Amino acid sequence: MADYHVPDKVMRRAIAIIREQQQTPTSPARVLPCGKVALCAAGALAFAAIEEVKSKKEARKFARQLCSASGAKVLDAAFIAFGWGLSFCREVKIINDDAPPSEREQVVTSFFESLLIEPCS
Repeated sequence: MADYHVPDKVMRRAIAIIREQQQTPTSPARVLPCGKVALCAAGALAFAAIEEVKSKKEARKFARQLCSASGAKVLDAAFIAFGWGLSFCREVKIINDDAPPSEREQVVTSFFESLLIEPCS
């Protein structure tokens, strides 16, 4: 596992995002028929961090960028900008993308919960 630190507040927000979505797509994101953007695990983590350090508006802009042809590069750049590195980004994407769609939410949230410094009670 890569050497990184994701603050618990950001990790918990990413968990909430994953749980609130109708579905968790393969990386990086997908626009749902209703017009909302569904984020993969790595996308949710970066979205939560952008929301925390910048604004909700910037986070929503980031989510839309993930749906573009350059979405994977945008996601990689966010992980680099937060000091998490490409290896952690790849690890999160693999965990997300390898999970069966029906189990993806549980697999991803369990993984994120395992990374919390102060576990959920």
